[in-house]
Amino acid sequence: MIATTHIKSEFKDAGNQAFRRLGGYIFGDNAQDQKIAMTAPVTQSGNSDDGYWVSFFMPAEHALESLPTPSNGTVEIRALEGQTFAAVRYRGGWREKLYQKHLDRLMTALAESGSWKPAGEPIWARYNPPITPSFLRTNEILIPVERLGS
Repeated sequence: MIATTHIKSEFKDAGNQAFRRLGGYIFGDNAQDQKIAMTAPVTQSGNSDDGYWVSFFMPAEHALESLPTPSNGTVEIRALEGQTFAAVRYRGGWREKLYQKHLDRLMTALAESGSWKPAGEPIWARYNPPITPSFLRTNEILIPVERLGS
């Protein structure tokens, strides 16, 4: 399950704007004033024309029915279905240029694989809090995939 919100913003600002909404939800801005543990990763997907979906994963002990209703109408709770992803992990800051470099690397690897093709939009996953020095941050880019010929 995820708590997610849609942000109409530039790439670099979407995460910060979304954190205020999603952080509010897990820190108790919900119908039950319930606090929910912060988990990783925080994901971002979409593009600047349509905006970005930024999501927090909910702790595993929660079922969809047990999560409190968000007080902020721009926060949605969703269940995700299982998918297969191609992924690339990298260390470094949260700059768009660095994200694009590794997205290009992943897309090249997919094209060269001969077995898989993209089946959705890239998802950027960030695993560390902002206080972590940028050179120590772990990030991933995930792309839903399907086998060629499927």
